[in-house]
Amino acid sequence: MGCPRRLFAAAALWLVTSSQRARPRRDLGASSAATSGQRYKPQRVATYAGPRLGDTVNRSASPLPRPWSACERCGVVTTINPPSEAILRVGNASGWCLVVVGDRKTADGPYEALAAAAPATVAYLSAAAQETLPYGLASATPWDHFARKNLGYLYAIHAGAATIFDFDDDNVLLGAPPASAGAAARASDPRLAAPDAPDAGSAFFNAYAASFGAEKAWPRGLPLDAINGPAAAAAADDPRAADDVVVAQLLANHDPDVDAIYRLGPRAALPLPFDFPSSHGRGVVLDGGAVCPFNAQATLFDRAAFWALLLPASVHGRVADIWRGFVAQRVLRAAGLRLAFLPPGVTQLRNDHDALADYMSERPLYEKADAVVRVLDGVAPHRPGGSVARAVEDAYVALYEHGLVALDDVAYAQLWLADLYAVGLALPKLRRHKARTPGATTAAARAPSRPSPSSTAAATATPPARQ
Repeated sequence: MGCPRRLFAAAALWLVTSSQRARPRRDLGASSAATSGQRYKPQRVATYAGPRLGDTVNRSASPLPRPWSACERCGVVTTINPPSEAILRVGNASGWCLVVVGDRKTADGPYEALAAAAPATVAYLSAAAQETLPYGLASATPWDHFARKNLGYLYAIHAGAATIFDFDDDNVLLGAPPASAGAAARASDPRLAAPDAPDAGSAFFNAYAASFGAEKAWPRGLPLDAINGPAAAAAADDPRAADDVVVAQLLANHDPDVDAIYRLGPRAALPLPFDFPSSHGRGVVLDGGAVCPFNAQATLFDRAAFWALLLPASVHGRVADIWRGFVAQRVLRAAGLRLAFLPPGVTQLRNDHDALADYMSERPLYEKADAVVRVLDGVAPHRPGGSVARAVEDAYVALYEHGLVALDDVAYAQLWLADLYAVGLALPKLRRHKARTPGATTAAARAPSRPSPSSTAAATATPPARQ
């Protein structure tokens, strides 16, 4: 047996040495598959061949009758917990209504009592009630998912809301909620943030560090390589910075919206809890291609931006609002509308979380946030006067074709847009918007500020048409 064993060993040694000789020489210190990985690069993995908006909207349908008393301003929350201080403060806010969206785990009794005590201003959508809603989205929304909140948005829009406060049950208002996103932005005397190279596509902007004094913090959804990378956008004074703001993110004190990597880090290096410094009391408005993640925890949407409320249903809830925000910012830019970040308006008394479980659910944010924005950059805007609805649909088609959401989310977005038409919402049109250089003192910049789109008369409601 000795000879065969020696032959086998010799043959094995020859295979190993031959293989090594065949490999290209690699310098010491160079990375390889054994020592380094590869960045995620979006690739087109599918082609959408399904129906488009023009094939799915019933053009002859009349708007659905309103389900509730007229509400000009409405807070929307989804929860499986008992009524919290955050929910009660919105429910008791003067001039505001409240829509609470339950799920199968929600105890109905306390919320039914809350709605019974204030039937003109509080509505509770139990799991059973949601199954009777006249929206196409109702049967397509998964249970036990953050996307149930979409039904609350629709219900508030259906009731005639002009402003929606999109909040979480652990984000407690510090005072009365602002009347609208546009009004809140104007009151904050905001600066304008724009990319250093406006023709180079979207540029990530860390609003926490750049505008609100939290130099060591970053918002959930900011790409990891943008945390320490050089700033690609800057903020400066501009007298018309608040023009066209229709979405406004209120920052949260005590336990701000940071990602699980921040929460798992050493507290000596990454403080938590913390409050944003009061010395940084001005808002910031994103212009041009400046992009910053925003959430569904304390955000104001005016009527001209209600289309942007949609939470995708095929991704985890800790990813859904960030992907939503990136879609919103791409289409807002094409529509000549803007997003603002405002000084703290809530204190987050965070519900119990497992930070490591959050990390696992947030992995797409760490690996693919930049890819989502680059794919959306590649969605060609339609001509001025075109449909915002079609731009939203195109965004979800592009994300599906690059494997960033499931095919179901294309159909889900189409149902959402059809439901918006069914409840009588007029969607804005796309229009040209030339990004301004912050601090410019052109004649246009010195002109009186235009009224916010949320305060102007809406266009006649028309079904989102295929273009």
